[in-house]
Amino acid sequence: MLRRVQRVIFRGFLVWMALAPYGASAQEVPPAATGTSTPTTVPTDVVKSGSTDVFDLRGYLRFTVGGRAFICREEDRLWVEAAVGGIDRDLGGTTQPSDLFARLDERRDAVLALMLNDLPTLRPSQVDALFDQELLPLFRRLSGFKYRPVFLVATTDALKEQIRAGWSHPKVRLNSVSDRIEIDRGVNLSPDASADDASVDPKIDAGAAGESLVVALFDPGQPEEGRRRSLAQFVVGSDRQVGRALSTRATSAAVVKVADFIAREALSALPRGEDQVWLSVGLSNVLAAKYVSTFHGSPYREFVEALVVGTAGQSINALQVDLLAPLPTSSLKPEAVAAYLDARRRKAIAVTYLLVRDAGEKSVMPLVTAVERLRPADGVTLAETVKSVSGIDLSNQLRAR
Repeated sequence: MLRRVQRVIFRGFLVWMALAPYGASAQEVPPAATGTSTPTTVPTDVVKSGSTDVFDLRGYLRFTVGGRAFICREEDRLWVEAAVGGIDRDLGGTTQPSDLFARLDERRDAVLALMLNDLPTLRPSQVDALFDQELLPLFRRLSGFKYRPVFLVATTDALKEQIRAGWSHPKVRLNSVSDRIEIDRGVNLSPDASADDASVDPKIDAGAAGESLVVALFDPGQPEEGRRRSLAQFVVGSDRQVGRALSTRATSAAVVKVADFIAREALSALPRGEDQVWLSVGLSNVLAAKYVSTFHGSPYREFVEALVVGTAGQSINALQVDLLAPLPTSSLKPEAVAAYLDARRRKAIAVTYLLVRDAGEKSVMPLVTAVERLRPADGVTLAETVKSVSGIDLSNQLRAR
């Protein structure tokens, strides 16, 4: 459903654009097992990792089933074990970093040829260095990621009691006004999983030994069969959510790295004025989406869509940004700067996608060469240069709507 909504938004964005006339090593997770370990009482000493208190729940047991850790009350252990005993790891068919590693290794000659055809100023050795020193190490590092969930299985009332008794976790909150449990269900790769640092392993909101707390609430009034089915579905859904997060991290990081490479090695002579940078930003990202989609296996348009469509609740509508007269960041509130720059980036990519789509990919290098030679003085002149070389008038699309 979300992807369908994104496609509708993206299609609407492009329709609006087109309507404006052109005019001319972490520890291994144990393998799945049929048995379970002997349960142990969770120690009363708080297990700590940094400043995060994670697993100190009095009266609860911790045990392992199929490589996953669970914490629940003793009277719930049997049905929890029965619910999850036969579940294998399932990442939902997403394209994982290991898949990207294999596909790039397999299709690198095709991607290399594509890049050299579009950007003939590049040397094969430069593209090989991008593959061997940036992309493949990125995928290799993320392929080694190990997710260690600890599922806390409890009722809402029992969890409230634990919180009132002093237990806490950054992802769990008891709203004192509504008396409701609020749980952050997002999967957030920690900062040390940055694509720019290949020396460390990624973690997800790690607690002790890199473990991650996942809260699974159940209704005590539900029949046991229903509870077992719901918990099994929840565990599978949690695995798939992590799979999607890793897939998104690997893919988006690859696009960023390729776009940075293109901007640095092939488009560095393009103008960088605030009202002109849209061309460099747009071309580098549109081409990066094309090349990554080639070895990823998903349609090129979907990659551009992901770059253009903002996240839910985005505070700034990209359509309202004027790329030929962008607002100085000094005129914005500090908390709005990042959102505004992101909206500028998204609109630049959308406009440039239309340019490349309608003028043809073979127009990219002649356009870049002409802009480098003519050195337009400002954004309006740059748009006029683009029109004279490609026959595409983007002036209306570049303005705020």
